[in-house]
Amino acid sequence: MNKKSTLIIAMLTGALLTGCGSSVSTASSNNSSTAKASSSEASSAAVTTSENLPATSAQQNSETAAQNTEDIAPSAATKAAVTVNTENKVPDPNAPSQAVAVEMLNTVNSVEKIASGGLQFDESQSYTDPNGNVYYKCTESNYDSVHRISRMMHRFLTPEFISRDYSFILDSDAPLCIDVDGVLYVRNQPRGARFHYSGGKVTIEKSFEGGYSVLAEYDNYGSKETADLQIVFADGHWMVSGLTLGI
Repeated sequence: MNKKSTLIIAMLTGALLTGCGSSVSTASSNNSSTAKASSSEASSAAVTTSENLPATSAQQNSETAAQNTEDIAPSAATKAAVTVNTENKVPDPNAPSQAVAVEMLNTVNSVEKIASGGLQFDESQSYTDPNGNVYYKCTESNYDSVHRISRMMHRFLTPEFISRDYSFILDSDAPLCIDVDGVLYVRNQPRGARFHYSGGKVTIEKSFEGGYSVLAEYDNYGSKETADLQIVFADGHWMVSGLTLGI
């Protein structure tokens, strides 16, 4: 091979080598660009997920826990209500109702009317007992016999209270009320009622063991005073066990 041929072969070989290197470089460059593009797209996808997609499970759990905490923790209004209930007396489920209290007060009104000589009577129809006590026929239909009065008193008043405050109505040597031929007769001995409830505020308090106080205003000959009617639950119903005036 002469020198001219050798030179030509060398030139061709160099050209070939140069072309391959360029291809390799181009491929490498293309691969790098592709990788960068993929990385950029992945990054973009990640940003899209973070900004626009729904919250992750971890975020949801966190928000749910916070919401549950808010549900459990009382609001300011609830706290205030709890404080009020704590500071004030809690209603006693065993206490008598207002209706029962008023019923007891009205019963004592009736008994006081009898005890004070306030029942209406007919002076033209009288009866004198063996001891010289004069009685007159009662003209009030609500009180037509000793039995009826006794039944009312023993239904609403305890035996101890009757014995202490009202025994003279039926159970004394000269009772205020007697039956004559099955009709009620009363003695004319007016003394004025000690107590008369005419409506208004009633307060019920747990004031002693086994019973309650019904506090009510009454008129004491022109002045307003408070009466303490003590009531107890006995024999399956409420009964008056005592009366304290002017407290």
